[in-house]
Amino acid sequence: MDILVRYVISDINTFTIHHLKLEGYDIAKFSNNLKYDYVNIYSEPIANIYKGNETYLTSSNEKLLTDIKLKPIIPENLRERCYGKAEFNKMDCEKKFDNLGNPLKTFGIWDKPCVKNSDCPFYKANKNFKNNLGGCINNRCQMPLGIETKGPTRHKPIKFAVCSNCKIGVNCCEEQMDRTKYPNLKSPDYRYPDDSKLRMDNNLQ
Repeated sequence: MDILVRYVISDINTFTIHHLKLEGYDIAKFSNNLKYDYVNIYSEPIANIYKGNETYLTSSNEKLLTDIKLKPIIPENLRERCYGKAEFNKMDCEKKFDNLGNPLKTFGIWDKPCVKNSDCPFYKANKNFKNNLGGCINNRCQMPLGIETKGPTRHKPIKFAVCSNCKIGVNCCEEQMDRTKYPNLKSPDYRYPDDSKLRMDNNLQ
């Protein structure tokens, strides 16, 4: 089988496929008893060569790229990658079963470093006093005590997170989401490393 695929790609900043389409295919007829779809392919199909310094990713007969906006350049150390195992795409990184359907002993997390506080799931999550806790520190999100991280911004379940003002124990953060049980709290009272002084300044335990 001969296959003709029309594609438009660029490698500016990142490798990007802008257009991909099957134009036609030729299938050899090995027997008169077999029927195949048959499409003639041009012996010399059109091939556009983009001259970036002249046409900037467009040409006179290619209108697909007129609205393309170039992606900002992302430094290598801030790009998405696999944490926990050596894989180069999200599917292989996070898959939990092998090709035979057997469960894998280890699987990773596809994540990327944070660059701003709002990238972090627990930024200002404790609303019981004025604070900037849970933000982005050295490209990793600050997590409440007791929460294990999976990557720079992703975390394991919060059932082991440490909170103040629990009725029993310290792992009541999930329970504190119920306003009927904790009517005096505005949110779970998450504890963070070295937050004691800040809590004392706000007259909190």
